[in-house]
Amino acid sequence: MGDGGEAAITLSNRNSLLFRAKREIYYMIIIIKNTESDRSETFYYIAC
Repeated sequence: MGDGGEAAITLSNRNSLLFRAKREIYYMIIIIKNTESDRSETFYYIAC
């Protein structure tokens, strides 16, 4: 899925902004999950 994200960045500035917003949402999910569960589970969210 990382390749798709990179392709979206190179496609246009608008898409790169969307990708950036998506990443920030993922980081918020990671922080929330980190308080509830194992770190190994949070790494799964980073990979997605």
